[in-house]
Amino acid sequence: MVQHDFDVTAFGNPKGYMDNGIKPDKPTFYYSDKNLINKFAKNNYIKLGTIATGDIFVTDTKLKNIINHEFDADAIDMESAAIAQTAQRNNIPANILRTISDGYNGTTDEYKQNKQDIAKIPALFIIKTLKSES
Repeated sequence: MVQHDFDVTAFGNPKGYMDNGIKPDKPTFYYSDKNLINKFAKNNYIKLGTIATGDIFVTDTKLKNIINHEFDADAIDMESAAIAQTAQRNNIPANILRTISDGYNGTTDEYKQNKQDIAKIPALFIIKTLKSES
């Protein structure tokens, strides 16, 4: 995960760089816990990838393309990197599981259609995964 809109370029750092970044010439990425990834990645419905987080609901296709290109993002949201950053700073293993609720078409139509079922899909997946471990 990366904060796509965090901008300290005035200090010579790239967009997305945060003060705890390892490389000052690269954006700061936060990673899911490998053990948790291994538990969930066995499922064919899971796509491992990069989520770019910012404080705007991105509906503009041109902006989506810019963010995707700049951060090699597979998805864009408003929460994931903040959760991952907080977990990392507190040494808490974390994994972000997202359901993509809208498409790439630049409108909110798909979100409006899918919003009733958005939380059900990951919840059922987590329950199924945890049950298979017991």
